[in-house]
Amino acid sequence: MSTEAPLDYQLVPADEISQRVARLQRHMQQGPMDGALILDPVNMYYYTGTMQQGAVFVPTEGEPVFLVRRSYERAQMESPLQRILPLKGLSQLRTTLADLGLRANVLGVAETILSVTVFKTLTKAFPGATFTDVSGLLAMVRAVKSDYEVQRL
Repeated sequence: MSTEAPLDYQLVPADEISQRVARLQRHMQQGPMDGALILDPVNMYYYTGTMQQGAVFVPTEGEPVFLVRRSYERAQMESPLQRILPLKGLSQLRTTLADLGLRANVLGVAETILSVTVFKTLTKAFPGATFTDVSGLLAMVRAVKSDYEVQRL
């Protein structure tokens, strides 16, 4: 992973992303959930530091995985996450997560911003999985500002 900042903007520091993930995980541990599957650009940026297309899986415990459709190279430059992998499509999500040893039987998704089409794709990609709404949880974590965020405002 490159440590050089691309273009002319400041990257989100690794410790900031790590703290955000840890706060989300603490909240997720209060309910029966294997992890949160983040698909929207705002939350994706918040938890990865980049707005590349793809999906972020934040397990209840352990390191998140950023599965990138476009642009994989830019995601590697911009995101401090350690596990960044290419992804051809949402239909491969379950297999990819299983290959990484990650459970995905109970998935948190932001239902308030998830299109019906994407939700149908997820139900096909994760047959038998249970989906739970984490929209409020994601918003609650983002609402509490860190020192870094306050400085950026």
